Amino acid sequence: MLRLLISSLLFCFTSSVYSQKVNVRVRYISIKNKANSDTIYYQPSLKITWADFRGKPPLNNPAGAVTSSGFAYNADIHFDDDDQMTLDLDVYCYFTRHNSWKKPSTSSAYHLEHEQHHFDITYLTTLNFIKAVKQAHFTSTNYSQLLYDLFNSSYDKNTAMQHQYDSETQHSIDKAQQESWNKKITDMLSGATLVSIH
Repeated sequence: MLRLLISSLLFCFTSSVYSQKVNVRVRYISIKNKANSDTIYYQPSLKITWADFRGKPPLNNPAGAVTSSGFAYNADIHFDDDDQMTLDLDVYCYFTRHNSWKKPSTSSAYHLEHEQHHFDITYLTTLNFIKAVKQAHFTSTNYSQLLYDLFNSSYDKNTAMQHQYDSETQHSIDKAQQESWNKKITDMLSGATLVSIH
């Protein structure tokens, strides 16, 4: 289960910058976690624990546990002295405790690692969103729609990968496939680096 926050951009600009190229500065930020917060921000060195699963399990859901994770961004746009338009994006990945839940029968380290990898997949998707933004061509007439489209595309890819992960591992039941995915995700994470920590 994924919950993603889509930030809206509502900006006005003058006709003097119509169809002008927009400079984009995008970075991943690792927001400092607060002890009593419902939100855990992704940090490679920090792992979720079963105590973080504070939601109530639905009675009719066959899953043993569900991880609620997502990614979002804060956006700011400004003009320099030459009326050059710059879009700043701070992107982050998060886990929400109240939307994540586990059943009493699910308490092993093996199953917790499966859930951790759901969070890891969301983080990897977040980095791919940043990569897509860096490769895109933004102008003053397309930046809002283009950013929206890139975000939605990344959301869809995240959903697809989460489903593939659960399907191939049979929600962790297939231990051989789970081990294969453990290695795959670990390898992908080993090549991932944070851009900025706040």
